[in-house]
Amino acid sequence: MKTQIGSLFKAMLSVAALGMTTNVFAATVALPPIPESGYPSFENSVQITVTKKWYGYELVATGDAKDIMFDYTSAPGGAYAVSGENEKFVTKAYLRPDGTMYGDDSYVKITGKLVGVPGPDPSGTLFSAELSNAAWNSSTIGFSTTDFGGWAAQFGTDESLYFTDFNRRGASTTALTFPGFGSGFCSVKNPAIGCTAKGVWQADARALTTVPVPAAVWLLGSGLIGLMSIGRRSVKEVA
Repeated sequence: MKTQIGSLFKAMLSVAALGMTTNVFAATVALPPIPESGYPSFENSVQITVTKKWYGYELVATGDAKDIMFDYTSAPGGAYAVSGENEKFVTKAYLRPDGTMYGDDSYVKITGKLVGVPGPDPSGTLFSAELSNAAWNSSTIGFSTTDFGGWAAQFGTDESLYFTDFNRRGASTTALTFPGFGSGFCSVKNPAIGCTAKGVWQADARALTTVPVPAAVWLLGSGLIGLMSIGRRSVKEVA
């Protein structure tokens, strides 16, 4: 019976995958102690600015128009486009001088219309979350997320937001490194690493926002429930 359910599950995924928009999937990203980027997730280009403030740092990232994809699986073709006049990705994070979270006002929010998903196309706030923890290295900045909202927040669990693939603003082939938080953060203007002025770092980047939605649950819906019913009925028959 387990084999039959597995075959049906794969068949339903294949049918549901029809009509999806292809996308270039980023590799899974992870930083201790931030959860892996994983799937399902939103993926998009952003412009990111980190500015030194009196309390530490402010990070602001905004998404380019019509660039957001909802990647439901790591397989090519398993993605839906986000569209609409209100399509937007916004992140604001406030950090102390050592890079730990400052206050509880840091957040990520994704709005727009998700096109082609089974059932009515969701629109409005697709996902929102508070940022609860931060980590970084020279190529990646990561955050833990909590207190989920929006369409994609159907189940609660620890998820993540990552910024990676840093490039000089407007020059996608010029890779940058993140200077890290601390006393040496952009102390002088240095375009080679993205420091545009004293205390300001800018880059184009890719955002990976993992959401707490098991793909099988939102994608298969009643079909998955039907499979569960078949399994329960078989168990009863064997008993």
